[in-house]
Amino acid sequence: MKYHYSIDMDTDNSLSIILKNIRKGAKVFEFGPSDGYMTAYLKHELECEIFCLEIDPEAAQKASEYCDKMIVTNLSELSWLEEINEDFNSFDYLVFADVLEHLINPEQVLKTVVEKLLNDDGEVLISLPHIGHTAVIMELMSGRFEYKETGLLDRTHLKFFTRDNVANLLSDAGLEPLEWHTVCMWPEQTELEESYNQVPQPVAEFLQQKPDAHVYQFITKSRKKSITLEKEEGNQPADQFSSYRHSQFNQLFWHGEEGFSESDSIRLPLLQSDQYHTYSFEFETSDIHSLRFDPCNFLSLIHIRSMKLYRVNESNQFIEMHIDGTGVHVLHDAILLDTENGTTAAAIGSDPQFIVNVHNPEYAAGKFRFEIEMAYSVRLNEKLTSTVFEEMQIRSSALMKTEEMAEQLNSINVQLHESDQKISFLENHVKQLIEMNQDYVKLYEQLNQQKDDYIRENTALRSSLSWKVTAPLRAIKKIMIRK
Repeated sequence: MKYHYSIDMDTDNSLSIILKNIRKGAKVFEFGPSDGYMTAYLKHELECEIFCLEIDPEAAQKASEYCDKMIVTNLSELSWLEEINEDFNSFDYLVFADVLEHLINPEQVLKTVVEKLLNDDGEVLISLPHIGHTAVIMELMSGRFEYKETGLLDRTHLKFFTRDNVANLLSDAGLEPLEWHTVCMWPEQTELEESYNQVPQPVAEFLQQKPDAHVYQFITKSRKKSITLEKEEGNQPADQFSSYRHSQFNQLFWHGEEGFSESDSIRLPLLQSDQYHTYSFEFETSDIHSLRFDPCNFLSLIHIRSMKLYRVNESNQFIEMHIDGTGVHVLHDAILLDTENGTTAAAIGSDPQFIVNVHNPEYAAGKFRFEIEMAYSVRLNEKLTSTVFEEMQIRSSALMKTEEMAEQLNSINVQLHESDQKISFLENHVKQLIEMNQDYVKLYEQLNQQKDDYIRENTALRSSLSWKVTAPLRAIKKIMIRK
């Protein structure tokens, strides 16, 4: 099985662009599904009804797990259409993802399939490689035209396309484009690995200014031509979309009042791996205190040889500014391995981030250029792999200890909370006892006062004349009581 790809819906690549243009629950005919990597997404994520046609029996068997009907045959023969005559003009989408370039007569096949299968409101989604990419042109300038297993010069390609060829293909098939998407790559990022450094500078500048210079693939969304619309409105221009987002890139952010944001950043495509390249970012800002540099967007080994920051003065000259001599500081998804000769780091995730401090606060506003000389590699040698592994073990151990300490701290917090509750209960109880004691003290004082009053009254009574006069009577009473 020759072709297998993974689906990455977070970036703009030919597969994600096609899938994002298919509505949920639609009826789709996918041509050349290979082993069903896109078919599975259509079935499980978009819940589509799917018909497929695949020439490779082994791949067809795997893809059939995800489709409602699989036809194993050669697309160009067209006799297979008789198998599905009940489904003529019923499909919402026809999908040709890197398929038509493998046919001897793609125009005739596309026209017939559109006429037989597409419904009146249906759309055709096509991706095609671009033979006019500057990597191919530089290959020809070097006297080479070497076929590859995959890519722009896939050895099974029978037809080659530029933008005009794609437009003619659609027109001949009775289609009008609604949208043109282009997926772009620098020459160094293609499987040809050509570089503008290999040609004279005037030639490099000329090639880079060429229309569609870096277009790697064209992706079109089309519908059937409408005679009525053509007569009334004429040919309407299709929407144009272009993206380098699928590529490997680095990115610079400059820090303003609200922190780092995508709107205040620049992306540059990464050039050939295992070689040093200087990446230059020019930007303008009213506030710069620190920079965030994301060296790549994949797992790799990174070495930064030098960093320089320039500011444009009144004479429009670039004046070098001071950058923190301690180099970069890891913010996310990276491990520093060595800082003696530049900075060597391992990107351990897809979003490594470094902070670069700027020590010129008086020059916080203006035009700037940040230059960084770096190399990256996706191949780790044994020593570096061991170093990264040891560092990961150390971090893992530290993380486990941190988690243990966090559990202990949580247990202590629970105990402290329980102690606080007991202390609160005792404080309330003591407060109640104090209040009760105060009441008892008041009662004691009242009773003591009453006793004093009684003693005073008794003393006064015994000292009175009446008490003395009646003394004989009290004595007689006592005698009578005894008898």
